[in-house]
Amino acid sequence: IMIQNEARTTAAPVMNWRDFDVTMLPEGRLSPLATELETYRDRLDEILGNASKTPYVAILGNEILGYYRTSRTAIDESMRRHGPTPVLIMKIVETEHARSLGGGSI
Repeated sequence: IMIQNEARTTAAPVMNWRDFDVTMLPEGRLSPLATELETYRDRLDEILGNASKTPYVAILGNEILGYYRTSRTAIDESMRRHGPTPVLIMKIVETEHARSLGGGSI
């Protein structure tokens, strides 16, 4: 007789960026980079179209600043062009494992 234990695992929650809403952030619309995250969501098809060659995107407000091959290049170029202004730099994905940020989850 063979008895096999079934391991029960809980899958990590998945964030689909198409479903992003600023209410997921701790301070809602007042959260840092809320506008940039909405821009990422709203322009996701355009952004995904660039992911194979340049897997990182930099966004400031409603503007896509550029696409980059590495996060370091995106950071360096954003600092050069905009100084210490907060800029969203993301690896381009449609879905990813959800994370908790300051009490909110995205």
